[in-house]
Amino acid sequence: MIAVGTAMTGDGLAEAMSRQAGLRRRDAERPRIKVNLYTAEETHAVAEAAAALADNFGSDAIDCLMVGDSYLMTHLGRPSTRIDGAAEQAAFFKQMVGLVSQVARALPVAFASGSRPWLMVDMPDGSVANVDSAIASMDRMRDAGAEALKIEIGNDDAFAIVEAASARGIPVVIHLGYSPQHGKNRRYGNTASEAETLFAAARRGRDAGAIALVLERVDPRVNEMLAAPHPRGLPVYSIFSGRARHGGQSLNVWDSVIRPPFVARNFPPTATLDRSDYPRRYTRPVIAEHFARLLALTCQGKFPQVEKSGLSPEDAKAVAQFDPWSGSS
Repeated sequence: MIAVGTAMTGDGLAEAMSRQAGLRRRDAERPRIKVNLYTAEETHAVAEAAAALADNFGSDAIDCLMVGDSYLMTHLGRPSTRIDGAAEQAAFFKQMVGLVSQVARALPVAFASGSRPWLMVDMPDGSVANVDSAIASMDRMRDAGAEALKIEIGNDDAFAIVEAASARGIPVVIHLGYSPQHGKNRRYGNTASEAETLFAAARRGRDAGAIALVLERVDPRVNEMLAAPHPRGLPVYSIFSGRARHGGQSLNVWDSVIRPPFVARNFPPTATLDRSDYPRRYTRPVIAEHFARLLALTCQGKFPQVEKSGLSPEDAKAVAQFDPWSGSS
């Protein structure tokens, strides 16, 4: 974990992450946990939940917090994180910068004792259109308090952005699988060919300088393979991708409280409120209570559920021959 008051950038953050990833990979009963949240109140609620469980799961159960662009869908009620039009993209980017600043100020206060999670931030739609605009946007996020930036890999151009940012000492996390800003909402890696494409993208991101990997809606077998200990691998956080023995897990504060308006097998079982209850009943004590239950289930290995791979027997046999991080088979 990163000590309170320490500004971690570039090699320092990567080194800290590398150390904690090694420790957590040797402790399969304690998954690395990334928490997606959006506000100072949620930050304090998460800290209270973690403190309440410290005797059972330690004071460092949470690796990092992430201010997510899913704020568009949670608090603002929009259907996706895609934003049409330069003016609206600029307006939401400014709003995101404000959220990052709010969480960055709250974080050392909320996690005042001992160590604290590091702060990751989503780069919202339109903010990384090319290298120059991406670097400028990342610098604004870092000025607001971000310690690492996550970008969705929607096309090959994104790797050039990762490389350029890394060369400037900006810690970057890459997001593979379902990328809400670009792709179709489905599971990725269900065939040997698609699994190999994901493995190649992970290697390419690593070689460009990425410090970690987020996997969303990826086949559980592919998730497991990318998260397995490897001398050239990256720390992995996954969501809606099953549960990997050595991988990290992304949890969403909002989802721990507010249930979706549809039947959802893979969402947290702790949610009891409806969207109509926001904001009146979406308070710090309620968030802390719900998130504490979700955090406990995750640390106990009870959430998320074990998912069945969609690979055919033939493709599963082929994928088993791959070394995802070396490119050999």
